[in-house]
Amino acid sequence: MLIPRLLATAHADAGKFTVAGPVYLEFQSEASGSTRIVLPVDEVKPALKSLRAFVGPFGLHQVDSAATYLDAGAATVLFAVDPTLGPSEISAALAGLPRSRVGVLTGAVPSTEGVMTLGAELVSRAGHVWFQAGAAEELPSSSALTAVKKALGPEVTVALVLPPSLETPIAPDAVGRLHAAACSVVGAATIAPSAEESAALAATGRQPLDIGSCFAACARSDRPDGLFATVVADECGKALGLVYSSSESIAEAVRCGRGVYYSRSR
Repeated sequence: MLIPRLLATAHADAGKFTVAGPVYLEFQSEASGSTRIVLPVDEVKPALKSLRAFVGPFGLHQVDSAATYLDAGAATVLFAVDPTLGPSEISAALAGLPRSRVGVLTGAVPSTEGVMTLGAELVSRAGHVWFQAGAAEELPSSSALTAVKKALGPEVTVALVLPPSLETPIAPDAVGRLHAAACSVVGAATIAPSAEESAALAATGRQPLDIGSCFAACARSDRPDGLFATVVADECGKALGLVYSSSESIAEAVRCGRGVYYSRSR
């Protein structure tokens, strides 16, 4: 799964990304880069009611602010956690929050030797663990992520947070590989930008991932022709029929916001 990474100040534009599932509303750093600016919850409250939003990162000293966001409708609040902290410090800070709605944002994916310690430190208080990724060429292997997922347990979701910009962006197939290892990817995302938007992004050094292509890369089919059986439903979830989709038609459906399917009769 690709989780679009957006500055919290851009929450008004986040609705177009909900087709991807959850959205990460990230607090911006101060000019010094040492601390994050936590927006007053009223500024983003309307978005929280319509989005499945991860919000943060909060510091461990900002539990009250995080709780306010949870009360306002945030699906999950994220806390920046120093990997050197002990389990008692983390546990004590997060003790008053619901585990299923708490996530921690920590350092790089640990080595095999550090996996069990990591699990003991974080699992008791956090239902989501996000790791920081390096350059595209340094993405962790599927085996490393599988080991981490096994140590953390089936109830904990794992995600890899890409830098805001990448000189060499990862391909949608890489998102699919990480998804197969039960790891989501958090990064700059787009839905078929216009030529003007593409030029503006290029000028900032950002090369966002296309949500539709990533969504298709995460899908799996056991059909010899590689097509995906697709149930068409109305807004209430009532099934209207069965059609077939290809990777290309899935990406196009996400791009244009309506059903696009593969025709087997042509």
